[in-house]
Amino acid sequence: MTETAATLLARGEELLELGDVEGARERFARIVAREPSHVRAHHGLGLCLEAEHRDEEALAVYEETLATAPDDPGLAFSTGSLCHRLGLIVDAEVRYQQVLAMVPDHVMALANLGALHLGRGDLVDARLALERSLRVVPDNVVLRQNLATVLDRMGDDLALQHCLEAGVVLAPDSVPLHYRLALFLLVRGHVERARTIFLRVTALDPSCFEAHYRVGQIHLASGDPAGATLHLERACALRPESPAAENDLGVALLGLGDVGTARRCFETALVARPSYAPARENLAALQIGGEPPIR
Repeated sequence: MTETAATLLARGEELLELGDVEGARERFARIVAREPSHVRAHHGLGLCLEAEHRDEEALAVYEETLATAPDDPGLAFSTGSLCHRLGLIVDAEVRYQQVLAMVPDHVMALANLGALHLGRGDLVDARLALERSLRVVPDNVVLRQNLATVLDRMGDDLALQHCLEAGVVLAPDSVPLHYRLALFLLVRGHVERARTIFLRVTALDPSCFEAHYRVGQIHLASGDPAGATLHLERACALRPESPAAENDLGVALLGLGDVGTARRCFETALVARPSYAPARENLAALQIGGEPPIR
């Protein structure tokens, strides 16, 4: 029994997804042999070429097919995406806009267009594209992180905070969004709320060095060397080559009266980075019997 074009197409797309490029190409080619103007089969052949890193050949197939089928959003997107990857930014933008004219809520086209604008510094256009994409998929962490980057560069703190606050509600297990919100709050002086969210990060990902280190710093600055020691010890265990964490742990230990261990922390920091000034100054102060600066 002869397989229909629809059967061959479905099987070709399945094989391509499984990584069987030759098997997929054979199915697409059989369709084209019967129906030379079959758009999705030509698209499939282009995808096979992309899978083999034959990008220029793939682009030629896409462009040639798109000329006869300009109303195919999938083909237009593949063309734009490949142009984007090849650095053909103007052509990529044209194709993404072509997709959006047909499918206004095409998430990937909006996301890629936002990334394209962000990459060349067009912050207003990047913001518009990313905000549109998030209206379709509000819980997408990558899109929200990109929008946060745009808003940060624009200096729009109110919108940035709203973006991050909404993100941690919609994606409650997202470590990157929680960490970024905590850092935003810390920089703007909301220390206790920042500490709470950093602690949430440590619960979501106990191996997050940055969150443990930030919590340790907050406790150290607030005069709680015991709380600082708890988190800075964890930070040092996670990243023993960090001179800042070792130095701050040394300062915390001094606050607990453990001078010997503190000295070893300062020495360890200097082994990791001999030019690290805070550890050098703290160690020098200990050696002359003075009071080390709290750094």
